[in-house]
Amino acid sequence: MLVVSMCGQMELSRVPHNVYSFNILINCFCQLGQFDFGFSVLGKMLKLGVEPAVVTLSTLINGFCNQRKISLALSLFDEMIEKGYPIDSIAYKTILNGLCKTRKTIQAVRILSTIEERGS
Repeated sequence: MLVVSMCGQMELSRVPHNVYSFNILINCFCQLGQFDFGFSVLGKMLKLGVEPAVVTLSTLINGFCNQRKISLALSLFDEMIEKGYPIDSIAYKTILNGLCKTRKTIQAVRILSTIEERGS
């Protein structure tokens, strides 16, 4: 919660956030299992014109997978692909790990096919 407090202090001191400070804040909320707050931060980023990075979205996917909310993780992953975000190996590994842990092998094979098609 120290990070959340520090981010509040930054805002009070009018220190602008950037993609890195937002990523840290989203990661903290995901680690605490507070995804609603993580998505609120994502919304704030978009409102302020700060473009989320692959790390931002991968962090949310990881949080969903850790909480076994695979359908939300898959939706976000599919949206990343749809919007043309460059998907890194960490995002692929995260979603595949979550799918395998929840025994969703058909979806895992679909993702593996996508990786093969893209040459990633």
